[in-house]
Amino acid sequence: MATRESITAALTMLTILWACSTEQDASTTAELAGGRPVTSQDGAQDLSEWTARKKLLHSLHTNVILPAYESFLASSLVLEEASETWASDQTEANVEAVKSAWRSTMADWQAAELFQLGPAGAAERRIGGLDFRDRIYSFPVVNSCRVDQELVRGGFRAPDWVGNAQFNVRGLDAIEYLVFGLEAENSCPPVSGINRNGEWTALAATPDALLTQRAEYVFALAQGVTADARVLVESWGSNPDSFGRAFVDASAPFSSEREAVDQVFAAMYYVDKFIKDLKLGKPAGITDECMNAMCPESVESKWSANSKANLLKNVQTLKLFFTGGVSEDAFGFDDLLEEEGATALAERMTQKLDDALTAIEALDTSVEAQLSLDIDVVFRAHAAIRDFTDDLKTQFVTVLNLSVPQEGAGDND
Repeated sequence: MATRESITAALTMLTILWACSTEQDASTTAELAGGRPVTSQDGAQDLSEWTARKKLLHSLHTNVILPAYESFLASSLVLEEASETWASDQTEANVEAVKSAWRSTMADWQAAELFQLGPAGAAERRIGGLDFRDRIYSFPVVNSCRVDQELVRGGFRAPDWVGNAQFNVRGLDAIEYLVFGLEAENSCPPVSGINRNGEWTALAATPDALLTQRAEYVFALAQGVTADARVLVESWGSNPDSFGRAFVDASAPFSSEREAVDQVFAAMYYVDKFIKDLKLGKPAGITDECMNAMCPESVESKWSANSKANLLKNVQTLKLFFTGGVSEDAFGFDDLLEEEGATALAERMTQKLDDALTAIEALDTSVEAQLSLDIDVVFRAHAAIRDFTDDLKTQFVTVLNLSVPQEGAGDND
């Protein structure tokens, strides 16, 4: 995990690059954040001059990763604006606007969830990793009681609080609980300090004060999400020293194109560890992490019942990641496989992604709802994802001569 000092230093360095920007809105997001597509530093304009792996890196950056971050920044700005309005006036209409903005922002983030490489990646596992993913969204590390404690204490009002806050009291998951879990009671046990010392009772005694404090907390968190979104767009933008430039050129901190592609492959393990195991397997009692017949309490986005929407966006983006995008010049892993003579494998894996999307579409409104209606539908969605990951972890690795990441070592599932 990155230290607060390293994250602060990175934020400071990147902030300088766009400090000349003033007010930003969704219509000027890409320009002000430096989000123009990166072209190769070696000046080669003819893609035929590039190696297959260089074409892959360029296509993923230009067609998939950067556009996803730009969309996320645009939607986070809308969420911040809606949160500010709710913080100043706690009407039902204003909270509904925040809920709607959160769903849009979460949809854009669920696309970016696949890109846990570079600054969004874990500091101890990814080249250039600075833990920005966990700063923005820390599932499955969530703790609604800790959010309640911070709500009571009001520390979020300090100017530097959100930048230094623990992952489980900030980000989109904390916003979800605060906005969709509008209850008079908290989620902490009776022995927790806010209950034992009467702090929650004192605050909840005036419902309007509790609601106002909740809305102010959400606004502070939304500002933090937007600030981090700006850093990610800038990191993948056109500045000569950006991570995006290094990624496309496979230059420092990368030692080779192979190492850069290996980092992409490591990020793709999200489909195995998160989508298959945590989002589908654990709630349905398929994985060893669930000790009961099923574990519905472990579902993602349980306060908003947004789990199905999250899964759809994950797999839709995974398909873009696999194919390199939808533009005419898109060059994806399917193309890389074809160049290695594995056209049948490329076509089979693409079809399996389509099958997975069909299986997820069959879920009810959320994974939790489906568990109580017909758990077999969740089993089928899990099996469809597993069919894809079986190829991802075997023939895909072998044909493309990829390095298995730390999270995949010893994985026999």
